[in-house]
Amino acid sequence: MDWVLIVLIGSLTGTIVTMTSVGSGIVMAPLLISLGVPPSHMVSSTLFYIIFVKISSVIYYIKQKEVDNNALKILLFFGLTGILIGYIIINLIFERYGIEGINQLITYVITVIILFLFILYMRGELFGTSSYQPKRAKHLSCGIAGLLAGLTTQLTSIGSGVFTLLLLRKFYGDTNLLVGTNMVFSIIIVMVAAMGFIGLGVFDKTLTFLLVISSVPGILLGAYLKRYITEQVIRWLVTVTLSVSMMIMLLRLFY
Repeated sequence: MDWVLIVLIGSLTGTIVTMTSVGSGIVMAPLLISLGVPPSHMVSSTLFYIIFVKISSVIYYIKQKEVDNNALKILLFFGLTGILIGYIIINLIFERYGIEGINQLITYVITVIILFLFILYMRGELFGTSSYQPKRAKHLSCGIAGLLAGLTTQLTSIGSGVFTLLLLRKFYGDTNLLVGTNMVFSIIIVMVAAMGFIGLGVFDKTLTFLLVISSVPGILLGAYLKRYITEQVIRWLVTVTLSVSMMIMLLRLFY
């Protein structure tokens, strides 16, 4: 394994995530898999990377009281349910097909998720406007978002935050309240999901350490650059990031 490239991936992911708010898993997963990192090792390392990257933001939003506690309770209930379902699926596949079966599952699911997000993004869904929606519809959306986030996070490390943003943005006029709620929910389910993968014995300490440490200069660089780039540049970066991630996973799947 080329550790220099691992460090570069950690720094690049930190920079892109800080500048665009695109999920760490969406950026990192395809790059690590293309480098030859086993998907199961990638998931466990990426989960811990996400915890490190998001912890400071979570503390900030909690201090600012920008968390919707009612929505958070629903998200966590269904999110933990999704994690449990994902954990059962992983263990059933592990018992029957071994670690190679899990690696194949992760590759397929990541490809589907990134393709799905790319289509939604290109349709402009990620930049929808807020509008009034009935309370019951919000609760239903919280349940669906939580379940999807928990399931996909446990299976792939991707999805801890994106489904919440996609399905709940129309209920919030205050973007900070949505982002804060999403951040707290995301870090909780990521921590729980990480424990599930450690139990499989696929936690690579060296890989995780290098990714986490290398993220620091990337985060600092991203925070600096973000002050000077426009919304149009951010959208362009998101488009390029999703496109490259999608192409990497499709090539990995079919070739």
